[in-house]
Amino acid sequence: EILADDTQIITCSLHCEQNFPKLKRQSDYDFALPVDCSDATYLATLSDALSLCTRLHQPDIILYNAGADIYRLDELGHLAVSLEGVLARDTQVLGHARQQGIPLMAALGGGYQRTVSRLVNVHMQLFMALQQVWPERFTVSKSLK
Repeated sequence: EILADDTQIITCSLHCEQNFPKLKRQSDYDFALPVDCSDATYLATLSDALSLCTRLHQPDIILYNAGADIYRLDELGHLAVSLEGVLARDTQVLGHARQQGIPLMAALGGGYQRTVSRLVNVHMQLFMALQQVWPERFTVSKSLK
């Protein structure tokens, strides 16, 4: 909403179509996914979103909210993306930015789980992806189980 009138900034959202709140804030590009969306569907939609937004807008920077609510055990997300799928998502976003030469700022986001160690492990996937995409800059030495 705060960016709605700024034509220099575009927003893109991948989210469960049947999730809270019922009336969602609108992004410039909204990709509504079905309840229990699989890794394959999520990652294919993400690929389309990245390609579309990059082709149409040639961004100067990508601000990436690595939401943990896509994880299958998240209590509110309503998607069925596996831990491997979360890693693939993060790797895909980071890899796209690197391949296109677009600077990227990533933030950990979301995650509605009562088991904190499980939530931390979901967020750890971003750091694992950083190590895969930029091995010369990042080292992840420990993973929570």
